[in-house]
Amino acid sequence: MWRTGRAEAAGYDALIDRARQRFAGLVGTTADRVFVGNQVSTITALVASALPGGACVLAAEEDFTSVLFPFLAHSDRGVRVRIVPLADLVSAIEPGVDLVAVSAVQLADGRLVPGGLDGLASAAARHGCLTYVDATQAVGWLPFDTGRFDFVACAAYKWLLSPRGTAFGVVRPGATRHAAAALRGMVRGR
Repeated sequence: MWRTGRAEAAGYDALIDRARQRFAGLVGTTADRVFVGNQVSTITALVASALPGGACVLAAEEDFTSVLFPFLAHSDRGVRVRIVPLADLVSAIEPGVDLVAVSAVQLADGRLVPGGLDGLASAAARHGCLTYVDATQAVGWLPFDTGRFDFVACAAYKWLLSPRGTAFGVVRPGATRHAAAALRGMVRGR
């Protein structure tokens, strides 16, 4: 239909709704909390731009650029990115860190967050720190529950076997007054 020029955007709504429902089922949430995007870096950039000036982001030095660069791009607003080895990430969560950003599984070598995602979520909660997880390398083979994290992004071209240019995002209700408000608008508007 696309090739012959007969495709109509309105016809995509049912497909998008079905994809959101299926993704929600994989990650332990509801379809109304899932939004679609074109890539993880775009979703990361939305989270980064919604952070207040002066925010401190903690990240793993080995992480993929789609997790790191969108936060680094906000240095002109005073957003600081503190980069530590993945092995030290959970222990580096402390007062003054506003958001910890990490891939659930490292692209380069398949390593997981030391202490697991539960450990990351628990440490962040203890210190009132928001969490952003890129689940691209995890969803589809590793049990993953978005309910433990404030922001989740997942490109669907890996384990979900979708074409490039398809990504999903989830925002936990009440994640933060400022950042969640900006992103919730995407969920409603799809």
